[in-house]
Amino acid sequence: MASEWNLPASAKSIRTINPIRAIVDRVLAASTGERTDGKERIPLSLGDPTAFGNLPCPKELVSAIVSSVEGRKNNGYIAANGTAEAKAAIATAYDVDVDDVVIGSGCSGVLELALTAMLDEGTNMLVPKPGFPLYQVIADSHGASVKEYRLDPAQGWECDLADMEAQIDANTRGILINNPSNPCGSVFSEAHLQKICELAEKVRSATPSSPPLRSTN
Repeated sequence: MASEWNLPASAKSIRTINPIRAIVDRVLAASTGERTDGKERIPLSLGDPTAFGNLPCPKELVSAIVSSVEGRKNNGYIAANGTAEAKAAIATAYDVDVDDVVIGSGCSGVLELALTAMLDEGTNMLVPKPGFPLYQVIADSHGASVKEYRLDPAQGWECDLADMEAQIDANTRGILINNPSNPCGSVFSEAHLQKICELAEKVRSATPSSPPLRSTN
């Protein structure tokens, strides 16, 4: 028998490197100090105020979780895309078909699901610059890539549509729209979002043989 295990790492695991972790780890270490003026410290650098106890869950949420556990009706597996009740509530609130509702585990988990369904090796996706690095992490892990389109500070950090169009090629599978923007904080108008959709439709119509170009938010 072999004296030790030798399990090679998968290509996907080797390609998965998240640069945000190095930043977050330093922020956590630097945010442990206390204020000297007697006021509560609310660090915003991490992007998750719950990490420091500043944003407790509302009592209604805690009560609902406790009732669910004590009721013993949800002790086993649920549907991977969410419970029927939760999906129906979301479909009603947003006036969409319940079959089009998929519930995931947090934003990162949902991004992983959506981009896994879209990206193959050699394909690419358009992402905003500046933007959140997780998009590239997921794309790289699948052997795909990202192409960055510019956000224009002179226009309230709206998308530079000319630059966006210039980044699209035959291997582009989608345009990722981060709205509200992270890290810029801008919120796109309905008219601006409509222009992005019109650009995606223009490119799709011009290249009917290419994979569908989707705009995802």
